Amino acid sequence: MLFFKPFQTPSGTPNPGEGGTIDFTSPIEVFIYIIVPVFLFILYFLMRKKPPNK
Repeated sequence: MLFFKPFQTPSGTPNPGEGGTIDFTSPIEVFIYIIVPVFLFILYFLMRKKPPNK
């Protein structure tokens, strides 16, 4: 049992299951988690369809 002790999450750190959900009342979270990814997705496809310069 002593072998597994160092690999456990320390008690003071946040665990992956404690993150919670996106707070839609917070404008910064809406901007970061919704608007920015949608903008990057659209920008990716616009740049991809651009013909190469020759």
